[in-house]
Amino acid sequence: MKRLLVANRGEIAVRIIRAARDLGISTVAVHSTADAEARHVRMADAAVEIGPPPAGKSYLVVDAILDAARSAGADAVHPGYGFLSENAEFAQAVLDAELTWIGPPPHANLANTNIIRHAGRYLALFEAGVADLGDRLHAAIIARGLRRRGRGAGSGRALCRTRA
Repeated sequence: MKRLLVANRGEIAVRIIRAARDLGISTVAVHSTADAEARHVRMADAAVEIGPPPAGKSYLVVDAILDAARSAGADAVHPGYGFLSENAEFAQAVLDAELTWIGPPPHANLANTNIIRHAGRYLALFEAGVADLGDRLHAAIIARGLRRRGRGAGSGRALCRTRA
């Protein structure tokens, strides 16, 4: 993995970009026209505009994100959290585009218990010093003190800082 497109915005994109940088991986940020000066865009090695401000016209448009990955020369995609991270069709589209998908396989059941299981797997792999950069990147993000927790039916998920 040489160049990672981060298909998200805000603080989670910043954390992914930092973790990738720590691993020597070049990063590409995507952004709506309203987010052109956002922190994650300024921090990335490259940035690609993907549409107007409503997320449904930019951050959630699979074709725009895949086009951004191709145009920026990315060989991998990390969805971040929220947006398309739990969308099996997006994960499969990334794989079909012959890009590396950083996340659970498309067929995984992404219920909270499985998300925790995946996080534990990545952290264990990180501690064991695995060579796979995708797993190492995911583990590095988790190791930075993030954990996911469900907030109840219909309320989505939250990122929480842990005291590690």
